[in-house]
Amino acid sequence: MGEIYFSFDELRVIFILDVEVNNPRKHHYIPELYLKFFLGEDVKGEKLFVVDFRRQKNFSAIPKKLAKQNDFFTLKNEVDKKFSVEEEYSKFEGRIKPVLQSMIKNRKFINGSDRVLFNRFIALLLVRGPKFRDVLFKILDPLIRSQGANILLESKEEWSKRKDQPLAWEDARRLYDEGSFEVKIDNDAYVNLEVAHWESAFRFLKNRKWSFYFSSLENHNFITSDNPAFLVHRGGGELENSQCEFFQKFDIWFPLSYDLVVISKPSVEEKCVSASLKQVASFNSMVISNSFCQVYSKDDGFYYMSPLMQLRKGGGA
Repeated sequence: MGEIYFSFDELRVIFILDVEVNNPRKHHYIPELYLKFFLGEDVKGEKLFVVDFRRQKNFSAIPKKLAKQNDFFTLKNEVDKKFSVEEEYSKFEGRIKPVLQSMIKNRKFINGSDRVLFNRFIALLLVRGPKFRDVLFKILDPLIRSQGANILLESKEEWSKRKDQPLAWEDARRLYDEGSFEVKIDNDAYVNLEVAHWESAFRFLKNRKWSFYFSSLENHNFITSDNPAFLVHRGGGELENSQCEFFQKFDIWFPLSYDLVVISKPSVEEKCVSASLKQVASFNSMVISNSFCQVYSKDDGFYYMSPLMQLRKGGGA
């Protein structure tokens, strides 16, 4: 089966015969330092309990082995900047770590700079990771199939000018007409889109207020997932066209540690309150429903709500 290879830096179509990845590196799309905040205080071996919905299994693993993928942030088409994005992300994670630790300890922002860094961190989590890429692909796939590839394949002369095509124009045209191809988004395109969206999301988060919900009940812990920061639509009419109005229609939910969650709601004053067992379970259910394929907990005893709003316990979610 032929494959259409799509890149944003220049619109191009390539039918790939083989893909070779050089110098693979394991990149965490969810920071390891963040996952460690869910280990709890008395977890032996420092392992998280993992529920994997895609593989339908539960297991335990250290944070270092979770939420990572080879070359996830590698710019494969820019040799001089190949690992530049991953390096910048690592530097930023070094800056955000003490901010998160302070928030967990104090259950508030101790200064304005911490708030700014935290908003930037949330913006980053909202626009990177496999779930965000899955959303992008679902948007771009039909567009490429109906427009992009057809435009590029309609001219034999233009096709022949490209020296990197493994197929003759006639064969490429036939595969496209038959639908015998897959659409693949260039990894560089994903990375560049994520960086651009990071800045956009951050601009609309700078004035958001955050409320802190903590759990002080024994064994009533919060969980997180491979899509930890997520939007919850507030309802109240159609979504607006502008990005600013779009974001105002959503709350932002984020589990910060096994005993602390932060939630941002437009026009709501900040507060710090103790979460009841039902609130903990309800939040964990939201984490589960907004995950990509895995959720993480300090143990298998977390609470959640069933679809019928019944309180449930255990890793069989």
